Amino acid sequence: MSAVAEPLARLLLKNYLGEPAEGVAGGLLDVAKKRLGSYTEQREAARQFERLGEQVVLRLVPLFEREERNARVNVPTVADELRWTLEGNVSAEFFLSRELDPAKLAASLREARPIRKELLSAAEVALYNVALDEAVRYVVQVASQLPRFQQSLAAQSLARLGRMADQLDAVLDATHDLERSVAVLVTKAAEEDERAWRFEADYRLAIMRNLDELELFGVDVAEESRRHALSVA
Repeated sequence: MSAVAEPLARLLLKNYLGEPAEGVAGGLLDVAKKRLGSYTEQREAARQFERLGEQVVLRLVPLFEREERNARVNVPTVADELRWTLEGNVSAEFFLSRELDPAKLAASLREARPIRKELLSAAEVALYNVALDEAVRYVVQVASQLPRFQQSLAAQSLARLGRMADQLDAVLDATHDLERSVAVLVTKAAEEDERAWRFEADYRLAIMRNLDELELFGVDVAEESRRHALSVA
């Protein structure tokens, strides 16, 4: 699963920098070089987003661990499929607009790199689809919390990002808890009800992403300390 962290980190970094998804190949440093002038800033960006990619992967690990005892599922094969898909070149509009939509982003990734279903079992395809959708939802939730990148204030922006570790962990934990609760409901529901449960989960995540925010005014604190989750407050 560790190999999945880097493409997740690149998706987040490209969105943060507003880089066209298909415009930059290579690793995190290659992406950072397009918008960050100093080597120190490039290294810091790579380090920060590598950490974010690993934070997301930690939430995906239980999903794969549950399938390790399933004889019909080759977990490393599914993880590789997920990594290759996440490395696909999705439409630039997702990153230039910075307005990520989970369903559209997942569909674009699948279109850019269709998996060869004939080489996978039905259980492996099911795990792949669940893992991809879940990974994309984590990416979107985290991306919505990132500070706005300003090239002239790159160092300050990256410093803010470094101080947001606990806040981003809380966002990922809340997303993970919601994903798990919906997964339980889906397993109990009839097949025709699965879309309804999934829609409800996506709706709840959208509410968290857009409305679960309390902003403090008139307080002399660091900018990242002025915003808090309304549900926590």
